[in-house]
Amino acid sequence: MLAQLPFEIIDQVTECLSLEDIRAVACVCSALRQPALVRLFGTIRIRGLAETADTTPSHTEAILSHPNLLQYTSRLIVEEPQFPFQVLPDQREISIHSLWSHLPMMHRLTYLELDLGPSNEAIGLSTLAGLGLTKEIELNLRLPLTPDLVISDKPLPVRSLSIPVDTTGDQLARRLLQKCSQSLRELRLFIQMNGVPSIPPLPHLCELSLHAVFLGDNTDLALWFPFLEQHPTITRLSVDTRYTLAVPTPPNVLPNLQSIKASKMVTERLIPSRPVHDVRVEWYCYTSSQIFVDIMSRVLRLSDVPLTILQITTYHTVRSEELIKIVQTLPKLRKFTLDKPRYEVCQLFKGRSVHI
Repeated sequence: MLAQLPFEIIDQVTECLSLEDIRAVACVCSALRQPALVRLFGTIRIRGLAETADTTPSHTEAILSHPNLLQYTSRLIVEEPQFPFQVLPDQREISIHSLWSHLPMMHRLTYLELDLGPSNEAIGLSTLAGLGLTKEIELNLRLPLTPDLVISDKPLPVRSLSIPVDTTGDQLARRLLQKCSQSLRELRLFIQMNGVPSIPPLPHLCELSLHAVFLGDNTDLALWFPFLEQHPTITRLSVDTRYTLAVPTPPNVLPNLQSIKASKMVTERLIPSRPVHDVRVEWYCYTSSQIFVDIMSRVLRLSDVPLTILQITTYHTVRSEELIKIVQTLPKLRKFTLDKPRYEVCQLFKGRSVHI
């Protein structure tokens, strides 16, 4: 009788069960086994580390020794240690090399997140090239690409990419970005060089994050204006506090910007005349909090649309009356975050649907 029921009905039933009940249901009959296994192994996290004190195989080792379970996975997260200091004395590394041969056969897979180290960099990129463009792939590379890395000519279906760039690996990183250009939507760059890396056109880029790992003099965001001008599709920008901006921003740079996370200096020069509704401002310089509040109160009103999200990160003690001055100018605010909350400020939102 169970075998005659549509799979969707059985699937809805297993959604209402606890994890322990799903394990029991998987042992009842073949009609229930597949829906139960989809629930049990729909999301799998593969970790390249295990505790040396464990007498039984780790979760990762158990999965890799029974790869048939991967056919039920729709979300796969792979975390590989990428720095020697990440491996503690009571831990051991687990080889995930066997995973790559099974990845193309995971037909249910829709989301893949890879944190790759040097040992799996080449085979991981080669496997991704054969997956097609139907999956959402997030690729995180914590170390610069190795000089002898061979990158396939096939497009890489990567939607989100984190990559460090240094002087020696600049051209290799450019080649990798070229292979991701038709699918890439989010790019996080960890720049370990003095200046702007060579980046090809990315026609679908929506989110850009810049982290200046190299402590050089050329951290003026104005150096990025040519690249930003070529990518009007960018709606979300995040730059760390090392970046400065001493000149006004031309109107053809980031014309569609909606969300910004940056220092006060960068924020106040990017908001005006842009549809920014989400502002996350970081303020660490030793200036008067009154000056900061006056500037932000004025600048936040210069967006083309009402501000709905505001986050302020600072080690200064900003007085409640100064924060109230900012909040009172933002009638459409729906989310307000401050690392040092103020009761008087929170009271302003009574009766409003605002997340604090």
